[in-house]
Amino acid sequence: MLSTSWFLRVLTPLAALFVALISTAQAAPGLDWAEIVSRYRDGVVRVTSHATRQSVLQPFLGPEPTGATRGAAFFIDDAGHLLTNAHVLGGVQVNKEGVFIRQPASIVLTTPRSGFDRFEAQLVAIFEKGDVALLKLKEYERERFLKMHGGKITVLKLADSDQLAAGEGVVALGYPTEHLTVTEGIVSGFTRSASGVYQFIQTNSALNPGNSGGPSLDGQGGVIGINSKVRRKSENIGFIIPINAIKSLLPGLREGQAQFPALGIGWRGMDANTAEFLGMPEKRGILLTRVEPGGAADAAGLRRLDVITQLGDSPINFRAIGQLPNGRQMGLAPLLRRYANGQTLPLRFYRDGALQQTDVTLQPYPEQAIGDLRLGDPIDYEIWGGAVFQPLNVKILSYLTKYRGGGLVEWLAPYRLSENRGRARVVITHVFDNSPVHRSRKLGVGDVILSANGEPIETLADLRAQLARPEPIAGGSGENRAQRFVTLEVEDGSFAAFSRHDVARNEARLKMIYGYERNRPAFAESDDGE
Repeated sequence: MLSTSWFLRVLTPLAALFVALISTAQAAPGLDWAEIVSRYRDGVVRVTSHATRQSVLQPFLGPEPTGATRGAAFFIDDAGHLLTNAHVLGGVQVNKEGVFIRQPASIVLTTPRSGFDRFEAQLVAIFEKGDVALLKLKEYERERFLKMHGGKITVLKLADSDQLAAGEGVVALGYPTEHLTVTEGIVSGFTRSASGVYQFIQTNSALNPGNSGGPSLDGQGGVIGINSKVRRKSENIGFIIPINAIKSLLPGLREGQAQFPALGIGWRGMDANTAEFLGMPEKRGILLTRVEPGGAADAAGLRRLDVITQLGDSPINFRAIGQLPNGRQMGLAPLLRRYANGQTLPLRFYRDGALQQTDVTLQPYPEQAIGDLRLGDPIDYEIWGGAVFQPLNVKILSYLTKYRGGGLVEWLAPYRLSENRGRARVVITHVFDNSPVHRSRKLGVGDVILSANGEPIETLADLRAQLARPEPIAGGSGENRAQRFVTLEVEDGSFAAFSRHDVARNEARLKMIYGYERNRPAFAESDDGE
């Protein structure tokens, strides 16, 4: 039979551990959650964004009003700047219906004190890839706002999210309803993907859609991150964007455009056998498979088959996981995003079995001809023969390969790789029924144009130049097949010829049926293909 003393020896440490965990989840000594919320509640606002929605694949339709979205934001300085999530405001969305731009038309703020009074804000910058946006209280609203809020803007201080540990207490603020809501929880853990956008902070705080863009605070009242998303069909699993990554983006956001820093490399994980073959005494590091010309690694002198073993003060293991000074592990991509563009870091690597060290200055990934489509980018297009031609971009590529499927995946898959995006491409994004292109049964949505009239096509300007070649006068000496027809060849090998006369004859009918007024956007009307 077990003795009483044995139970005491076992239960006493367990009880102590339980008390320690409870204490960890509470606010710091001298501050409780009620005091923290009371101190900073006026710095957290409700955001309502009214936007327009425009199809990218059928841009001739123009923007249409759409419903409002709501979330939260918080002040970060006396000038009236606020941080929130990009998805609270708008952005470029890809779904089974197509690609759409949701452009904020108006942004209004309310606070716990303002009641039904609203204040207008302006969008300073939005960075969709990082799901963050910077707002600012409009200047003409400032006096009214200060009068209603005791003559000041309540600014939230930004903490050091690198110092967080699992088990620490946090409190999330937001507006899942019309009123400010506070939910308490703990840091449950951290995501660990080597290539993830961030190392998200996982919490058991009850986060709801209206919490998006609001702050999560530590026991000192500092912002440890921006409430971002919840795991659907799961209870009490929410994710917070770490504030240190946002700090690195702030200089770019204030200037109107932010970008993640990058090394400009392609890499693969390592293993002990490969390390031994390369003559490395250390059993860690990632193997460089590509060094992007003009990128940060290229400027630092790195080459293909070099092995990076340490970035800054963080050693990198075979799986591209780094370790912070406090012992927390973090994937390579999130690790980089703790730093800002222009920042210089020491970097250790092996080449031919010899350890070397250099300094690398971080910079955005080099711009590519097939780039991403961002909020605010103009949508260029050309309608000809009943087809809509556009420059291929990452969002259109994502839609075509994910939702259109079929043979498109085979022909478009190479462009999903960064190394194949160095040359621009033109793609068909829409075809009108009973149009010359539709009746040809040769071309369709997703076809990439390789040549027109035998001339290589990379840009929309290249295509316009071929489409604009003058049609000869019937019976004139210059009349020939090359002038009377336009030929198009696409990436899967299909080839089609179109009569210029037939295309011109159908144009008025197509405009009347499908309601488009021009064949290209207004800003491109002067583009004659030269």
